[in-house]
Amino acid sequence: MDEKEVDLRDYIKLIFGNKKLIFGLFLLGIIIAAGFNYAFISKNKVYEGKILLEIGYKNKLELVEQLEQLLEKIEQGVYGIYADGKIIASNPIKTNLIEIKIEGSDSGEIKSALDEVSGAILNAHNKKINAKKEILESETNKIQIKIDLLGQEEKNIELEMKTSSQQLILFLLKNDLRAEGQQLNKFKEEMTDIQPTEIISFSTVAEKSLNRKSLLNVVIGGISGLFTGIFLAFLLAWWRKSY
Repeated sequence: MDEKEVDLRDYIKLIFGNKKLIFGLFLLGIIIAAGFNYAFISKNKVYEGKILLEIGYKNKLELVEQLEQLLEKIEQGVYGIYADGKIIASNPIKTNLIEIKIEGSDSGEIKSALDEVSGAILNAHNKKINAKKEILESETNKIQIKIDLLGQEEKNIELEMKTSSQQLILFLLKNDLRAEGQQLNKFKEEMTDIQPTEIISFSTVAEKSLNRKSLLNVVIGGISGLFTGIFLAFLLAWWRKSY
């Protein structure tokens, strides 16, 4: 136990005896890291662009495009590409939002890529929405024409009401009118449930902060210098003792 304590005290004395060397290499490591940051990080600016879309609905329960499929298509470049890097898309949990991000060195190209991708998505989704609307409008018009014809027939029968058979026909006509009216209201409700895909937050590009990375490099440089100094101190002690 005493020998271990002596050894530990010797090690501490050795480190303090070479504190100038150790501290000097510690400072040198910090200076080298700071120089690296200036030469390779500070000058090479990195920009991050993002845009936020809200995916629309064909009806209350059906999105214009399934989110998983949309995310995959965005990252595979189906809606557009960014030549200098990867497009990253994500879906915040329990929302129908899609966030698209791009990192790169050219802010103009990033914004152009974001606008291209979002524009292509909106265009594709609008086609689906318009097709759905056309179908509903066509069905609505057909039903409205049918209701108008039934209504006219109802008026004619009411004017000529003479026999019990005409009363039965009138009763059936009213039932048909009620059923067609319910169907018409259903289609109108479906029309109001349709929501187009929209841009919630337009494309923005900002310089990405590299302070954390720069600080990490300085810390690593300082620690590397510190351990190098301690290693050299022990190496010198061994050299003096051996030779």
